[in-house]
Amino acid sequence: MCPTPPPRLAVETTSPRSVAIFDLGGVLLKWDPRFLYRKLFDGDDAAMEHFLANVCTTEWNERQDAGRSFAEATQELLPHHADKIELIEAFGKRFDEMVPGAIDGAVEVLAELKSRRVPLYAIT
Repeated sequence: MCPTPPPRLAVETTSPRSVAIFDLGGVLLKWDPRFLYRKLFDGDDAAMEHFLANVCTTEWNERQDAGRSFAEATQELLPHHADKIELIEAFGKRFDEMVPGAIDGAVEVLAELKSRRVPLYAIT
């Protein structure tokens, strides 16, 4: 049984593309709140996962992606989780710690498309 080869990240096309649209988190950039919250929970993964599943949830974060400010998002959670104010505020104040860098190969694909003068757009 032959192992499945890894996906190619090179741009291979015979016809020009009119535009390329990339998502940022998870496509161009490594993004995961666990990069930050592992530090804040001092290695207590169970408590961290509970917090992310019940307080600063994926659905809650998606509303920031849609344009809601971190200040408004924090205010939404305070009545129910006042004891976790510092952890909640960290989501916005220390967001950069959730993004440790680019995904391997993604920047190269972006550069290749740019060199071909393909219009590039990013979404979140």
